[in-house]
Amino acid sequence: MSFPVLDRIDRALLRLLQEDARRPFKELATKVALASSTVHERVARLRKQGVLRGVHADVDHRAFGLQIQAMVFVRVHKGSEMGEGFAEQICMAPWVLDVYHLAGRQDYALHIVAGDTEQLREQVMAVNAREEVRGVETSLIFEHRRSHVMPDYAD
Repeated sequence: MSFPVLDRIDRALLRLLQEDARRPFKELATKVALASSTVHERVARLRKQGVLRGVHADVDHRAFGLQIQAMVFVRVHKGSEMGEGFAEQICMAPWVLDVYHLAGRQDYALHIVAGDTEQLREQVMAVNAREEVRGVETSLIFEHRRSHVMPDYAD
């Protein structure tokens, strides 16, 4: 997928939206010195072009009793079609937050949540029991931080 060249204003709008996606167009317009209608058109264009993929709520899973986070690294069998649908299927599990397709020793990394160690064990065993899975390795996450604002790579 190729993306359009982003100008200074596009990059500024994206940074502002990453800081607070609820900012009204009027506020965005003031910050980038454009009319609200122009900012609305630019944001709509960025969405249509796939640059701005969505607006997401960052939910603390502990509010649902999910106290444990882990990364489960998965190796799938090579040379067969078994692993082709793995990412699509495993991301439907409600306890899988993110699926990363990797290069290197591991094929996938799954960011998962669980209520306790017993539930985590059951989830890891369910992944490991899949026919296309050759092996798993699990690392507990003690703390998770997310970079909320992208740097301006053009600078």
